[in-house]
Amino acid sequence: SQPLFLHILCLGALVSSFSIFTLSFDENNGGGKELNAQQLSVMCASFPWLVCLGFLVIYCALFSKLWRINKVLQFSRRKVTIKHVIGPFVVLVISAVIVLTVWSTTYPLKWERKEIDLETGESYGKCQNEHSLIFAVTLVLVVLLSFVMTGTMAWITKDVDEKYAETQWIFYTIFVQIQVLLVAIPIMIVLEYASADAAYIVKVMIIAILSMSTITLMIGPKVATSFKKEDKEKTKSRGTQGRTVISGVTSTDYPSTF
Repeated sequence: SQPLFLHILCLGALVSSFSIFTLSFDENNGGGKELNAQQLSVMCASFPWLVCLGFLVIYCALFSKLWRINKVLQFSRRKVTIKHVIGPFVVLVISAVIVLTVWSTTYPLKWERKEIDLETGESYGKCQNEHSLIFAVTLVLVVLLSFVMTGTMAWITKDVDEKYAETQWIFYTIFVQIQVLLVAIPIMIVLEYASADAAYIVKVMIIAILSMSTITLMIGPKVATSFKKEDKEKTKSRGTQGRTVISGVTSTDYPSTF
């Protein structure tokens, strides 16, 4: 099962989930206190860090896990350690960190509120920067590369026993996440300026479903299998109780009737 990579996967899901909190505040919703534009801009700048690195860690952990299994099968006499498969993981994460650092130091996302209706005074606040598109696209491509690498390695190791590679569950995870993105992204684009509340809900649902689907489909089956093994062991132990062996003869231990 390679627990280290599963732990890293859980860490990635946790980091990406934290990005939800950076979306959940505005000037009048700061956990009991008012927030100014500078404080909200810090949250805006932290959002791409949490989302990108969180999902990148998830997919890189899955890829490294599968790649290690593939190397073990190819070189049965060679010991394959984590350092032999961590290279792509490190390269992709460092690449993302470089892009995020340049983005944060040159054209960071900032909180801006614009009035959209002069008569009613209705306004719309959001994180934005006119130069952010190129950085966002670059990061999406990096995460997409890790996504494709994971899917490719899952296909290569599709014939490996499930208890070692979990290839089937990785395919399920990829399928679910693609479906979520295909449905949710167009809805998010339509609602972006139509309704701030609706757009927020869609964004939160995307992040939550992508993070939780990975944990549920990758960790859930292992937990279920563990419980089944415990039940079988308890059933087996109960089945052997009440039997004794006397002079090489096995018999059921009936209650005494004195």
